[in-house]
Amino acid sequence: MTPKARTAALAKIHIGKKQVGMADEAYRAMLVNIGGVRPVPGQEPSAAQLDEAGIARVVAHLKSLGFVPTRPARAGKKPRMTAERQAMMDKIDAYLAEAGRPIKYANSIAKQMFKMDGVAWCDGAQLRKIIASLDKEAEKAGRATG
Repeated sequence: MTPKARTAALAKIHIGKKQVGMADEAYRAMLVNIGGVRPVPGQEPSAAQLDEAGIARVVAHLKSLGFVPTRPARAGKKPRMTAERQAMMDKIDAYLAEAGRPIKYANSIAKQMFKMDGVAWCDGAQLRKIIASLDKEAEKAGRATG
């Protein structure tokens, strides 16, 4: 198991503990009884002490208690940024800076116009429409347009 996969698996255990509403004492007992963690005098049992097989057993046990692992929306996906799209994003950033607005403002426009989670996920045509919207807003406010 790679360090990254191990970290993800340990995070899954902690999410599962929270999702099923397990008390801390019951969680630590589960680590010892199901995960095979050997208690160390003066230390609380920890998920970090689990080996690969122990992690699998603990996750399986949490699933039997009702834990349903889910992936966050768009997990592991990054928007592809071509030079053209990057130039448009820079222009959007410039409009926002000129207006003193955060990126959330452009994200709201993307959500309203295209039902996109954020401006970074928009394609070139959508970015051009957002730029046009910001340009019109700048003209109305009497700010420099570009």
